[in-house]
This record gives sequence, structure tokens and C-alpha cells, in this order.
Amino acid sequence: MIIECAGEKLTLLPGRAVWWARKETLLLSDVHLGKAESLQAEGFPVPSEAGESDLARLEALVARTGARRVLILGDFIHRQNSWTPDLLAGLQAFFDRPGETHWHLIIGNHERGSLPYLQRLNLNLITGDLIDSPLTFTHGHHEGANGGFRIKGHVHPVMTLRDGPLKMRFPVFVLGRDSLLLPSFGTWTGGAEVEKTKGHRYFAAAPTEVFEIKT
Repeated sequence: MIIECAGEKLTLLPGRAVWWARKETLLLSDVHLGKAESLQAEGFPVPSEAGESDLARLEALVARTGARRVLILGDFIHRQNSWTPDLLAGLQAFFDRPGETHWHLIIGNHERGSLPYLQRLNLNLITGDLIDSPLTFTHGHHEGANGGFRIKGHVHPVMTLRDGPLKMRFPVFVLGRDSLLLPSFGTWTGGAEVEKTKGHRYFAAAPTEVFEIKT
């Protein structure tokens, strides 16, 4: 699904990411890697496979698009107590692989306390907003000073569609006059139900396609 934002053509992908072809850039937000490990540290017996699956999905998207730049809009890591030796080693191996993809992370609110670990990865860390005119990229937990078109995450937007007794819940992209809100990329991140608002368009990320939810 191709949309236009501030004169730029962006492709909304079923994998809950955005492809900016002109800049060979893949955009995504809110992976929350290590959420299972964080819960395990708090005594909950949950499996860790979701994080591995999300990294595999990300790797496949990079291969499919040929992205030269990947920009993660915050909350790549769930919490400080998400870090285990296995998680750190796995991420070091992931980002150290040969290739021409450059990885960038805008620090989100969940990355508090994780900088000492993130700095050990082959990953460019960005504090604050990133402006790549005409677009401004931000995590979204603060509005920032720039008044341009903002692409952000943080909220994990979802919508529930109803057809009689059938209910289907989808992660959604929310397009406003001056912003595009991305769904969370992570599998196990939950979601915040959003209501239809005048002047906004909503695009559901189904497993194999993106479609517009008509208001």
C-alpha cells in the first residue's frame, strides 16, 4: 500500500514496517526485544522464542527490500532487565554480519538504562529526533520542537473490526495531516485501541496485505 507523506511516497508493509524507496530506508518501531526475558527476571515462566522470530522477520524484510538503511523509531529493547548474556551475544552477532545495511536507533522511553548494552552493538544511536527533510522521525513519547511531518511509534495502535459476531483485531498505521503513526513491530507488544477520528486514515496490517479501513 503506497501513501504520500509531505510529497514522499511511502510503502506500508504487511510486516508492520514502512519502506521509503527514494532513500532505500526501512522504518519500524517498538520491537520490544527481551520482553520475555524481562518477565522471566520477574518470575514469570514465559518462552523466549518471540524475540528470535521478530529478528528473523526483520532480517527477511531487509533482504526483500534491499534496504541500505534501517531506522528503528525507539523501544527496540523492552527494559534494562531484558538483557541476558544470550540476548547481548545474539544481537552482537545480528548487527555484526557482513553487508551494506546501516542500522540506526532513536532512543525511546523503554531504552532507559540500556545504553551501556546498546553501545556495544554495531548500531548508530540517536538521542532526540532525526530530521531527514521533509520528514522528521521520532519515537513519539514527546512532541519535540520541529513542526514538520512526523513519523513516530510509541502508541502500538490497533483497531478491532466487526462483522456480525466476528471480531478481528489488526495493528494499524494511522495517517494524519502532519504525522504517520506506526504499529508496533514486535510480536508480543500488545496494542492500544484507537478510535476513528475525522481527518485521519487507518490502514490495517494483515499478515499478507495492508488495506485501508474506511471511515
